[in-house]
Amino acid sequence: MQVYASNQVDGFNEELYDMPTLRLQDVDQETRDKKVKSFIPNLKKNIKEDMLEYGRTVKSLKDEETLMIEINLTRCRHCAIPSTLELSIKNSVLKDYSSGKITKDAALAKIAVKKGPNQ
Repeated sequence: MQVYASNQVDGFNEELYDMPTLRLQDVDQETRDKKVKSFIPNLKKNIKEDMLEYGRTVKSLKDEETLMIEINLTRCRHCAIPSTLELSIKNSVLKDYSSGKITKDAALAKIAVKKGPNQ
């Protein structure tokens, strides 16, 4: 999955950005970077929750196999955020969650997150 946070627009003397998902236009670099840094934790939380819900529908995985999502994060030169995130969870955990053997919080805690090198 590729995540984009903004679109660069033509500015007269500076770089300006539109951030359509936040309904922001003509945002300067500093503001854009702050917004990007702030959405990463929420993005990770939402993807984890979506993995659990989607994982309950996958029937072709064996217990020892994993569901994995790799995310290429938006470029952000001065944000010190990872370039990628890789989230994975074993199918046995998804089955346990789906059958009610473990809680949602317990299943979320079992999702492994690997961060790529910082940008």
